Amino acid sequence: MIQEHTLVPTKNYEKMKRYSDYAREKKKLVMFIAQNGYGKTSFLTNYRDTNPGSLYFRVGKGEPAKRFYSRFLSDIDPNEIQDVNKLMKKSYIYYLMDSASYIINERSDINLIMIDEFGNFNKRYVSYIRQIWDDIKYNSGMILAGPPSVLKSLMKWQKEGEQGINELMSRVGPNRFIFKKSDRADIKLICESRGINSSKEINFFYKNSPDLRILHALLDNYKEAELVIV
Repeated sequence: MIQEHTLVPTKNYEKMKRYSDYAREKKKLVMFIAQNGYGKTSFLTNYRDTNPGSLYFRVGKGEPAKRFYSRFLSDIDPNEIQDVNKLMKKSYIYYLMDSASYIINERSDINLIMIDEFGNFNKRYVSYIRQIWDDIKYNSGMILAGPPSVLKSLMKWQKEGEQGINELMSRVGPNRFIFKKSDRADIKLICESRGINSSKEINFFYKNSPDLRILHALLDNYKEAELVIV
């Protein structure tokens, strides 16, 4: 059976950790922009598991905003009883956001909120993140993570004057961190963590891995003797 791979200190890992510590300790709003497969989600879930007070949420593709914020509130306070009938009302989303913000501010053990794939919100609900940030910014940091396409859309909407987008972007300010594809040194580090040390093998995996998901799939196949390097 293939074991879940161990995270190693690649360049992206080190940068994500530094910026996550910054957001958590200084109570800052930051944005992580990385292509899918660059290790963003693996890092964030690991950061949650190793840093008490850090909460991780992922916006599902096509997930309605009210469903996300209902889940968001329930995760923050499992004792919260929500009115299913009110979920049908358009205004109920404001109750969900206000309640979640209130609980975060009341609790002293929450210091970082991480929202992955936040670009799965449409442009209206992306801007709602700014409301939560304004309510919690003195008590918790926040990380918004997504692919380059979401940053492109945000900049387009900002230029077009879409309501709420400029306010969100101005709050992020210079704290937009864009991560690059792993280089050979990173691939070597990962290979070595999986017990692969020869230059021939490392070069093969470097040349044939456009992202870390494919790299680990190739490594899994290789370790199971399904892949032969010639």
